[in-house]
Amino acid sequence: MVTSTTEKAVHEIRKQFEERVVDQNLLAQLYQEYADVGDTTRFVAKARDIFPRGNCGLASLYLKKDLGGRIVQGKYGRHKHTFLLIDDTVVDITTDQFGGPEVYIGPLQSPWSLREGKGRQSLLCDTSIYLVKTNKPNTKTLNLTVLFLFVFEEKRQKVH
Repeated sequence: MVTSTTEKAVHEIRKQFEERVVDQNLLAQLYQEYADVGDTTRFVAKARDIFPRGNCGLASLYLKKDLGGRIVQGKYGRHKHTFLLIDDTVVDITTDQFGGPEVYIGPLQSPWSLREGKGRQSLLCDTSIYLVKTNKPNTKTLNLTVLFLFVFEEKRQKVH
């Protein structure tokens, strides 16, 4: 159940991301436990610079740390997206990257939806591809993307 206290916490966490005051070491630790991207610290630093773009997984993990719930792979409209689900309530602080609200706390309804058959690794691939699509190509971005895609492919081959 989402309470007014939860709503205040969600808005405060969004503000922390916007102001870049989220503990980067903690965020890197949370993400490392979720998906192996190699240099997680570098990944988190890059994501901080482009918030809210490409931050859906990171923000969802950070929200989960305080609020509980579960991280789900889904969609926002036609965009692959990761968000927090608490019972049947979507908690999302990054849909403005797709033209949605900065903060959404409400039922799982259109334009949010779940993707079937997607595991933890899809977050890695979606985020790294998204970084390429949303940034002007430069050596750092391309190197990070190649690293992430390599790790993703290596993990995928071990699973299949």
